[in-house]
Amino acid sequence: MNAALAPVESAPAIDLADVRRRLKANRNALAGYFSAERADIFLGLDACALARHHLYIGGPPGLAKSLIVETWAHQFTAGALYRRELLTRQTAETDVLCYLDVPAFAKQGVYVYRYDGKITEGHFAFVDEAFKASGSLLNALLTWLNERTVRGGYRSPLVTAIAASNEFGEDDTTAALEDRFLVRFWIDRLGAAARLAFLRGRAAGSCPPSLEYATRAELEAAQREAGTAGSVPPSLAPVTLAELEAAQREVATFPVDDAVTVALSALSDALYGIGIEVSDRRIGWCVEILRAIAWLDGADCVDVDHIDFLSNVLWRRPEDKPGVDAAIATVDRGVIGEVRRLCETALAPYHEARANLDAAAFRAVAHGHATRIHDAAGDIRDRFGGRVPERLRPRVRGYLAELREAYEACQEAARTL
Repeated sequence: MNAALAPVESAPAIDLADVRRRLKANRNALAGYFSAERADIFLGLDACALARHHLYIGGPPGLAKSLIVETWAHQFTAGALYRRELLTRQTAETDVLCYLDVPAFAKQGVYVYRYDGKITEGHFAFVDEAFKASGSLLNALLTWLNERTVRGGYRSPLVTAIAASNEFGEDDTTAALEDRFLVRFWIDRLGAAARLAFLRGRAAGSCPPSLEYATRAELEAAQREAGTAGSVPPSLAPVTLAELEAAQREVATFPVDDAVTVALSALSDALYGIGIEVSDRRIGWCVEILRAIAWLDGADCVDVDHIDFLSNVLWRRPEDKPGVDAAIATVDRGVIGEVRRLCETALAPYHEARANLDAAAFRAVAHGHATRIHDAAGDIRDRFGGRVPERLRPRVRGYLAELREAYEACQEAARTL
């Protein structure tokens, strides 16, 4: 057969519902491993990857900020690169983004820039102590984050950058850089219950080394050799770069209920009234990140119940957060917002126990989890059974099905005692 006439094999269709399912399963596994108190961070990371926005994690040293990001990014290793960089006051643009090929300049008299090994090669990039950037590096970072371009015309494949710091800049010189990170988390040490679960998990093994330098199989082998098997990162279902890009295209055109735009405008006014300024650019970006949140939620469109997530978007400094939360509380978030809150509150301890306890220990506490989950499902039926609009009923049934699945798993574990 003439090669020119040979049929062209089309790429297999991507099942976006399955991509969403895998992302959710990975978030549950990660929240169980690191603590349910960190669950919103993984939701924010997924949403930023889908909306091509950037995320910031701040807090005191020693809270595993870099490990949280590394472990999450590991699900995209099929076709995507992860890069990281630590900034200091002395870090220059050539240390981080690109460097001049001096031999090429000496021979040809032209400026040729190289990017191999630099953070700009990454689809996912972690910038530690990001707000220590200054001078030309600060300006170059802004261009890289906004336009995805670097000196020399290089087009970076960057999907999402994650910044971390122990503190914010001392003045307004980094304000523009801070503003590029749409989703923001300020974390503190774990609460008593979450810390106890964390310690029990670590007591079964050892804290794993960086995933950047080891595969899961290598980690398990090293721990078996050391006699410390039992505390390895969760197995994450892989999500390819092609699957992520297909999901991004769907998210970019996801419908938005008009009630959301009305609520966002009112929310902007409410925040301005208490001295928290939200630029038109940032309130516009809110629509983009809410599209990703609604898609991950399995909704048909962005609805007012998704606005709760903006408590991780609209503050500039941690002290602003109570005011932001109070302003969001004035917006009607609808039935689904409350149903989701009840469901997540009931399931968070269950996911954490499954991730951190061995089978025998989980069986011992399974009955208590089953009771909590059963009560949450009953509460949802009693409070909302007769007043859920038809278009929202499939979503409520989805939350109830998730509770039922966890309840049955607990009941099965309790029966084997």
